[in-house]
Amino acid sequence: MRDFGSAKELARFLGCSETTARKYRRGETVPNAIDMVRLMGASQVVARAILRLCGFDTASNYIREARLRDELARLRTSSAAEDDADARADAALAALSRRLLGDGG
Repeated sequence: MRDFGSAKELARFLGCSETTARKYRRGETVPNAIDMVRLMGASQVVARAILRLCGFDTASNYIREARLRDELARLRTSSAAEDDADARADAALAALSRRLLGDGG
């Protein structure tokens, strides 16, 4: 919980007292499940820490792996589009060269 911010910031985010937020930060108690999910959604650092705390260290790896797969797919799509554009530009240049040189057209 310390990674989320100060006790005051945590209290403001969760709508609890600063005293309760301090207890959360010291690990004396934990927020209810709904507040935990809200914290996880607001901070990847907190999400990974909570998953590790619950014994789901591999879950954070799966999340990271899924993000990396999405990024790789996006890059492959972008690369394929660039290759296609390059091929079209080469074909247009070749056609223009043939016209200018009178080799067809």
